[in-house]
Amino acid sequence: MKVFLSRDKPSKILADNAKEFGWELTCFSCIEQKLLTSDEPPGADWIFFYSPSSARLYLNNFSRRQYRFGALGNGTANALKESGINPDFLGSFSSPQKSVEEFSWNLKLNETIVQARAEDSFERLKNAISSQQIIDWPFYKTTTKESVPKFVADYYILTSPSNARAYLHHHNFHQQAKIIVFGESTLEVIPKELSSRVAVTEYPGEEHALPLIW
Repeated sequence: MKVFLSRDKPSKILADNAKEFGWELTCFSCIEQKLLTSDEPPGADWIFFYSPSSARLYLNNFSRRQYRFGALGNGTANALKESGINPDFLGSFSSPQKSVEEFSWNLKLNETIVQARAEDSFERLKNAISSQQIIDWPFYKTTTKESVPKFVADYYILTSPSNARAYLHHHNFHQQAKIIVFGESTLEVIPKELSSRVAVTEYPGEEHALPLIW
């Protein structure tokens, strides 16, 4: 069985399952991130990340100010932990918007948050938190890679709207293949005529894709 993951590196649990059951696992991201600024982020009480890639890009290019760190989901939290940072907030809901609302419950009225995001990403914090508390910091942009290999898979695991959009920009999915997407926002990118072949994970994260492969 052939499985494609739209990330450069799989999680340990996905890699272990592939090895145990003899899957051919191919991993590569269809997108790349480019910094929009070299200036340090603004001062604030918190800095909040929506994705693993945004957290890693920040940690690899900017100094670690004395923020409290917020992560939308487990993947983003794991990216912070790779660099020795345990997030002060980790969303516990499958819905990104509910996790953002959960984050708002942890805030004091006088606290400020740097919204560390991609140029074209959703600004979910603004739906739950006063704009006076948010310091918007779009510090990178996401672009489609000029070359994306075509891969014939039985299962395509698509981790973000931008990755799904980028793969479809270059190729169609193999006929009869199953498509697993992380979240409703990624689902929206998939053509409606493929809906019968698409499954949405209950929570973001590769471990939640595994039951859908079985």
